[in-house]
Parts: sequence; structure tokens; C-alpha cells
Amino acid sequence: ELDLGQIRLSDGGIPKLFDIIKFPALDPRPNYFQPENFLIQEGQVWCKTGVFDEDRIGDLLDSPDSLWRNGGGKNDNVPRDILQKEPASASLYFINPQSFKIHNVERPSGSIQTRAIFMYSGVEYDLVVTDPESKDDFLKIGKGDFSLDKDIYLCISLGEAFQGCHYKLIASVTQQDKRQNTVASAVSEKKYSVGKIRQDHPKAYQKWTQDDDATLKKEFQSGKSTKTLAGFFMRKIGAIRSRLKKLGLISYRKEGA
Repeated sequence: ELDLGQIRLSDGGIPKLFDIIKFPALDPRPNYFQPENFLIQEGQVWCKTGVFDEDRIGDLLDSPDSLWRNGGGKNDNVPRDILQKEPASASLYFINPQSFKIHNVERPSGSIQTRAIFMYSGVEYDLVVTDPESKDDFLKIGKGDFSLDKDIYLCISLGEAFQGCHYKLIASVTQQDKRQNTVASAVSEKKYSVGKIRQDHPKAYQKWTQDDDATLKKEFQSGKSTKTLAGFFMRKIGAIRSRLKKLGLISYRKEGA
């Protein structure tokens, strides 16, 4: 974990969402729940080289079949022993949920905890919001459930172990004005309806078998592209990439199709 002093930019500022940053990284230091970790070079200045165009936010979306293993609590955690046996292929996912609402709940102490309830791939999640700016804004609304008339994009992270579990956390909440035209709405609906997705990808969201994994490995190592593999397995390209990561066949950067 990095403190603010370690991530300060050359102009004295702090990186913001969608900033493009250049920083010195030494060696990869993966572990079972955060495989992307790198050791950074201390005392070196971070440089901001640009800002990602939010109009292209869809280019950043991940497409995992699920947000790690479900079933723990409110689908908000994964037991440590399970992750140690089945290490995570990624600890961060950037998604566009099917639905989203703020869920401010009162703790026994009387303080308010900001959570969010959302649907992704037909599964409901109830996760804690850790994004500082969004959390502060949501707390001003008060206790209860509240919907936002926005298109919502979430960065979901897998946190450190706490009481034997790794909790899924909402690390960032990005809000955009809803697209009003009918075509955009139809595209969005098609993208996130499992039934409609399966019209184009019949095996979307189905569980991978050992035979599937063996075939995927063989075909990928023979030089097949992710686009070709998606057609072969009748799944979305994002699902192929996620599976290749889990099998350790590609790095954690998105490769071209």
C-alpha cells in the first residue's frame, strides 16, 4: 500500500481517476490475491503524461464472468483459504453494472457506512464504498437507499485479508450523464442482458470445464487470437481474456486481439 507522499506528482499534485501516469517500477511482486503488485522505486517523482478521454470509457471495461467467487456474506467477500488454493487472476475489475443504488446503513455505533447495491451478470452485490470523494458525497444524502440518474462505472478491488476473508470493495465510482437516444439504450440493454448476450455468445457466463481449459490452452498456444477463440468457444472476448489470465497464459495487461 502506498501513502500520499509516495504517489505525489512532479507538480505537487496527487493522481486522479483517468490520469495517465508514468512512474518507476522495479520488480513484480504478485501474491495470491493481488497478482498485479509491483515494487516501486522510492524517492522518484511520478509524472502525469495525459488524461484518458472519458468518452472512450467503454474501452476500459473488463468482462469477468463474475466478481471472483460469490456466496460469502452479501457476495462481498472470498474466504482466504479459498483464494490461497485458487489465486485470483486479477484484483481489480472495471465494470458497468446493470443497476446501482447507494445503500447508507447505520452501524451499532451510530455512524453511517456507505455501501452500494448493484447487479452484475445477473448477480446482486452489496459492497462497501472506499472511494473517498464518492463516499463523502454519498454520506451527505443520509441513511437509506438512493438511486442515481447516471450511467455508473465501478472499479472493484480485492482487499487485504480481514478476519479470514478478502473483501470486495468499490474503489472508485464514476458517474456520467445517461445517454438519451434510443439506439444507445438498446445497445446497453443488449450488452447486459444475459439472455440477449447468449444470442450472439451461446456459452456466455457458463462455467468453464477442465476440458474447456485444456482446449483453450492448446488453441491459444498454437497462435489463435482472442477473437478467434471467442468464436470457437461461443463466448465474449472479455471472458476469453479473463480465463487466459486465470490460467496464467497472458499478463495482466490487456493484449490485442
